[in-house]
Amino acid sequence: NTENSRIEYTLSYNSGGSKLDVEVDVISGEIRVFGKVDREDSSVYNLGIKAEDNGEPAPFSDFTNVQINLADINDNVPVFIPTDIVKFIVYYTYGAPAGSRPEMIIAEGLFEILGNIEAFKFTDPDISDTVVASLSGIDSLILKNNTSPAYLVSTRNITYELNGTIFDIVISDGNFKVDVPVMVIVTAP
Repeated sequence: NTENSRIEYTLSYNSGGSKLDVEVDVISGEIRVFGKVDREDSSVYNLGIKAEDNGEPAPFSDFTNVQINLADINDNVPVFIPTDIVKFIVYYTYGAPAGSRPEMIIAEGLFEILGNIEAFKFTDPDISDTVVASLSGIDSLILKNNTSPAYLVSTRNITYELNGTIFDIVISDGNFKVDVPVMVIVTAP
């Protein structure tokens, strides 16, 4: 090995959805990633690597492109839409027959009402995750389907016995789960 054959490696460019915190070892050319990478921020990073020898009278150099593709992992918790929901209030009319949907569903945040919704909507920032919903603590109401949007329906006629009942709607992506309380209000016809 002569001085002419010694090769040095450098990073010539770094692009993608966001800059990747990388270092190229000047002697080996090994690429090291520092910090956190998240597919939701950027799924592809492109690096340009320059290799240059110490040739005399003039060094030779060449460039190559390195593309880094990130796989998605389940690193995000599923969320209800709108976000920041702390409770749902479901309104049914007394005497509504089995199979009925609520008259109204109110989504409440910590300090404000977030809106009147028709169905439970939810998502997961992870691209490859499927989120499903279920109910816990009640058998007189079911979800018509368990994917977003999920519609609540009664399994029997609505009576005042249901008034004040609290149960949970649970969303899960198989790794993380979120449960939010639901209170039932039964109103006069």
